[in-house]
Amino acid sequence: MPKTIITELKLLNELKKQQIRRQVPSLALLALSFMISILLPLFFYHYPSLILAILSFVWFRVVAANFRCKQKLIIPDGNLLLSPVTGRVRSIKTAPDYTLVRIGKSPIDYIEIRSPHDSAQWDNGTIKLQYKGHNLIFRFESSHLQQIDSADMQAGNIIGYIIGSAVCSISIPRELALEIKPKTICDAGLTALVSE
Repeated sequence: MPKTIITELKLLNELKKQQIRRQVPSLALLALSFMISILLPLFFYHYPSLILAILSFVWFRVVAANFRCKQKLIIPDGNLLLSPVTGRVRSIKTAPDYTLVRIGKSPIDYIEIRSPHDSAQWDNGTIKLQYKGHNLIFRFESSHLQQIDSADMQAGNIIGYIIGSAVCSISIPRELALEIKPKTICDAGLTALVSE
């Protein structure tokens, strides 16, 4: 039976605080546009004030879109290797010993990083795990990576988050058959990367 994971309230509050901190400048710009229209009621200041108000609204919405997070997740059954991030498979390159999978996360994808397997562990900004006797490494190319060291590393749990765009590179041994193809859309904690 599939299990349901609900995101911790403490983590959601932390993400909301960061979102509000990043939205404050857009609200200040909106206040500036109102001040211009009130303090300078001349007609030719009306359009610059309106443009500032529209820009501040767009900025506010873009920041809100950058902080989307799933609050409830149903993990599939089985000993699966799951995608840690939400995004699209950019490339799959094969070498003699391993396959390199690159998943690209856009700024408006969900921000959470979910544990790909029960044996996953953080190690200097990378995730390392044992899967069917193989060592796998998940690397993240992002300047806004936040790992949660105290998180439960059970498959599907939130173990970190990335604000903005990023790339997750996964080294998978050739012996494991991939379930994904280039341009496949992966959901964090839901999409199986390899066949069981």
